[in-house]
Amino acid sequence: MRKSLFVVVAALASAALLTQSVAQDKKPTFTAFDAPGAGDGPGQGTAAGSINTAGVITGIYIGDGGSHGFVRTANGTITSFDPSGSLGTYPQSINTAGAIAGYYADASDVGHGFVRSASGVITTFDAPNAGAGYPAGTWAYSINAAGAITGYYVDANLARHGFVRAASGAITSFDCPGTTPQTTPSSINAAGAIAGGCGGQGFVRAASGAITTFEAPGALALNTFATSINTAGTVAGVYLDAVGVNHGLVRAASGAITTFNAPCAGAGYRLGTYAESINETGDIAGYCPSAASFLRSASGDIVTFEAPDYGTFAVSINGAAAIAGYFMDSGTPFHGFVRTP
Repeated sequence: MRKSLFVVVAALASAALLTQSVAQDKKPTFTAFDAPGAGDGPGQGTAAGSINTAGVITGIYIGDGGSHGFVRTANGTITSFDPSGSLGTYPQSINTAGAIAGYYADASDVGHGFVRSASGVITTFDAPNAGAGYPAGTWAYSINAAGAITGYYVDANLARHGFVRAASGAITSFDCPGTTPQTTPSSINAAGAIAGGCGGQGFVRAASGAITTFEAPGALALNTFATSINTAGTVAGVYLDAVGVNHGLVRAASGAITTFNAPCAGAGYRLGTYAESINETGDIAGYCPSAASFLRSASGDIVTFEAPDYGTFAVSINGAAAIAGYFMDSGTPFHGFVRTP
């Protein structure tokens, strides 16, 4: 699962969904929302980043006062938050208990990790070897049901290393073997397995610490990245081909890789299919840049959908196949959305 957004609900419209069929008996509901305090200028607005099993969403909103975190309950109530000393707050992931992990930037633009409990208590942390000057720091990206957090830190030499932080606060760093440190974890599952990228390859790190790297068939060398891992160990991700087009991938726990393209995918440079999040049943949510978003069922059927305006980005899916993300309007502000089956 993944990210979060905004304060007290300004629920915007239900919108018509584009369809292409993952057999459904009823039409899904698309609800747009904005956090109070979100700006309406270019680069401002609300962006949902992660949705948990209860339908609680976290993400960011940006206004004249910078970037702030928010949590939105399933009934639409939005609460904003910032760690003490934050000049920019970026929640990334919410777990089943409602705990949120992410990072914030201080006055020197150095990153620090944080975890916010469901009751609102915020604990900040730094990896032991994280550098203290820009652009070094600690960046937390994903939290699992047990409260374990993964992410990366940048040391004083600007090398990037992965870390896993136990719920107790103990932090273990790790690097993919045989690569210049460029380890970027993106997701941790309930069993403690971690997925991400290192040196241009995707990787899976078992809870025991064993790391397996992989590249998608047809990928340009060193252009594969794992974005999300579920409890079964199935990984969703993305790879770039030789002409610069992105494609989605699914990697089974056995190592078998299936590649796919959403119907909305463009064929131009850096266009294509971005698989962002996988849920416990193997459904995947993602998007096609500057176009629509998609839902791919575990069987491989794909439905596309888009917001009333344009530029729809689905970034997180929960076990009930509810999807959270953001979209842009014609004035370029961002708005959060949740799409429920």
